[in-house]
Amino acid sequence: MGGTVVPGRRQRVQFTVDTDGKTCVPDEMAGNRRESIKWYLSDGYEPSPVSEWTAGSIAVRVQHFANRVLNGKVTAVYSRVSLTNRASAPKGVTLNVNAGTEQETPLSGLPTRSNPYFMYFDRTIPPGKTIAIDFVTAAIGGISSVDLKSAGGFDDNFRDMAAYYNRRTDSLAHPVALPNQSLVALYKAAQIVMLESVVNAENGDVEMRGSGGNPAGYYPYDRTFSHDVPNMVDQFMREGDVAVAKRMLESGYYQRLGHDLEQDYLDAIPKYLIPFASYLQVSGDRGYFAPDLMTKIKGVAHSIHEHRDFQVQGPYRGIMNKSHSLDNPPYYLVVDNFAALHGLAAYRYICSVLGENSEVAWADGEMEDLNSSLNRALAASMQRRNTEWYMSTFDDDSYFWKNGYDGNWITTSTMMSTFPWDAYLGGFNGGGKWKDAFDPSITEAKRLRDVSKYGIPQGSWGAWWGAEYGACYNAGMGLQLLFSDMHRTEVIRNLEFMLDNQCAPYQWGESFFGPKTKNDWTRPAADLETWGLSFVKQSILETCVSVKTDGTVIIGRGIPDNWLGEGSVVAWTNVRINGGKKLGFSITGEKGSVTLKLNGDIPGGKIVFDLPVFRNNTVSVEADGRSLKKDVAESGSIELPPYVKLVKVTLRNQ
Repeated sequence: MGGTVVPGRRQRVQFTVDTDGKTCVPDEMAGNRRESIKWYLSDGYEPSPVSEWTAGSIAVRVQHFANRVLNGKVTAVYSRVSLTNRASAPKGVTLNVNAGTEQETPLSGLPTRSNPYFMYFDRTIPPGKTIAIDFVTAAIGGISSVDLKSAGGFDDNFRDMAAYYNRRTDSLAHPVALPNQSLVALYKAAQIVMLESVVNAENGDVEMRGSGGNPAGYYPYDRTFSHDVPNMVDQFMREGDVAVAKRMLESGYYQRLGHDLEQDYLDAIPKYLIPFASYLQVSGDRGYFAPDLMTKIKGVAHSIHEHRDFQVQGPYRGIMNKSHSLDNPPYYLVVDNFAALHGLAAYRYICSVLGENSEVAWADGEMEDLNSSLNRALAASMQRRNTEWYMSTFDDDSYFWKNGYDGNWITTSTMMSTFPWDAYLGGFNGGGKWKDAFDPSITEAKRLRDVSKYGIPQGSWGAWWGAEYGACYNAGMGLQLLFSDMHRTEVIRNLEFMLDNQCAPYQWGESFFGPKTKNDWTRPAADLETWGLSFVKQSILETCVSVKTDGTVIIGRGIPDNWLGEGSVVAWTNVRINGGKKLGFSITGEKGSVTLKLNGDIPGGKIVFDLPVFRNNTVSVEADGRSLKKDVAESGSIELPPYVKLVKVTLRNQ
């Protein structure tokens, strides 16, 4: 946070300042370090961290970014140290750098003195003025300092880097305005981190890595994970980053996910199918599904049946086999059954669009049978435990059940399976015990969280391994509660908790401890990683707008009432609706009313304006200047024709 940089994970390069006879360093151990050291991303979201601290009357600002230069042969890290004299008289300062000119090449004048290990820049700064000293080093790719200088300076390369990412993300679905504007920056920053973590592997595959690793010594996730990747590829599809997502689907690594039980993550196999369904939904490209691909997809779908346990007798017969999907000993897990139902729904959708009627019938039968088996197993475990709710496992000997609430509970199961909300969007309409007890199960999860011995705060679902305070998956854990009328705005609380408890600017550890002081950053227990960031993006998107496979566009499902004050705006652009179409919209809070404006392509299905504030609270609805029937307004879920452009809803109570 103080501006140290570790290019290529080699020697740490630190910048300190001599002034008034003493050497000043950023105090990264201070109790109020979040106040004394400002740490943020340039422009709010660019992959360029900025650190600000003071050295006496000198304001220090250190900024870094990386850029591919010289026709992509080299990854160069550019650094700028800006020194501002806040005194009323000139100030003599020395910038100290613990690196030689070959390692950290100066771009704005040679040092006053140097050796192979240190550089010193003596400068006099007039009152109120700022000087900047720039550097560059090669993180990847061997190159001389002379050749590296030929790639341009700090400003040109920053513009090049920013233009690259802006060009990549501007055409994708993203928020334009939200009442909490930090969520806009978070969404865009997460998009960029995800792109940075896409790897061209040596075998020609395109891989989605768990993270880029880190120089801080936390457990590194610079590798692929079987049950992470399908969720992340699926979100690329939803946002419209189809080209990258397709290359990952076509990689040899992804194809292995359909049949290899990597780390015994059974949820990964049915999730293999979901991004294919999302691609078909957003693109309408039936030609992509050639016979060879459909043979693979069919094989994966039918293997779901093979992973069900028909050997056991009693109420568990027919549910998914025991697995390690939650990094646990082999248990019967709810997540594997939820994931299988979602995967079967995705397969059914693909087959229905392609006219594979016999496979549609098979998928319907398999879903119905698995759904019945799941409901039977849940009913038996709930009756045995004398509860009205269920949790992540069926077995009473599981440590999840014995430990009570330890973070790895029902919301982890819904997050990893993206069930039931996203399965519902994909056409799944099953019900029964799991559905009837869903709200009570979430209510009990909240109660156990609040009384647990771990001190889990409001807005968090906890974590693992003794770092129970929070997790990078926190928003993903709340996302599937959009299925619930009772709990559907919980995901915004989860996102706000994450904003208030960052481990680094818009980054979180897989699990993290609470801050030592109010003005501290939270302390990660494991690496900063991408699966959680992907769920963050999906949560922000689907809270505001979700799209069903039948073309229905649901707007505002998770937006809380306090986002609708007078003058507040929720606005999105380039939202992918079905068949290659895009939609933009804005929701504006006004005195006593809410206005929805839509632009872009006409959806293939109805528009459902579904703000929680509408329930039992609508006086009238006006769509394109015409009043809708009052009984439609009273339902709280306002159905609109796909061609509507302007809707005004008058509220009984603001």
